[in-house]
Amino acid sequence: MILDGCELKHFTSLSHDEKCMVLAWRNHRDVRIWMRRQHIITKVQHFDFIEKLKKTTMHEYFLVTCKNRHIGVIYFNNIDHQRKEVEIGLYANPFIKNKNGSKLMILILKYAFEKLKVDTIRLEVLRKNERAIHLYEKFGFAEIKNGRTDENSKTIYMKLQKKRLIA
Repeated sequence: MILDGCELKHFTSLSHDEKCMVLAWRNHRDVRIWMRRQHIITKVQHFDFIEKLKKTTMHEYFLVTCKNRHIGVIYFNNIDHQRKEVEIGLYANPFIKNKNGSKLMILILKYAFEKLKVDTIRLEVLRKNERAIHLYEKFGFAEIKNGRTDENSKTIYMKLQKKRLIA
């Protein structure tokens, strides 16, 4: 699928090499430290996860390629068409010095509002991830409540409503 000049390739359509590349990104220290689950993911776990995506309509994961460069991953979880809500996430290719968070966010908003036709986008972010929180706030997300607290992370929940963008 082409969106805003970039290719969004569903994880279930990735080649073996692309799956391995995405796994390397997800396991990279600079990405992993900002995830709620910070353990190393095995190749078997990763490939099993992608297989499970074939059997659900509640989760969509995409490799994003712009101008022939793989810039990151965007994903949509708990897609709820009745309530018109979705939870999102992203991570940029850690091997590109020029970060692409804003571009990935634009693609998330377009996909969520135009393709999934949701009215509310939610996310959970580590409280210590100030850079991500700043990015989300830049795009209109607001903190709605404290999230989880476990042995090594505290999170907050944020949301963005489509009507807020229109107003």
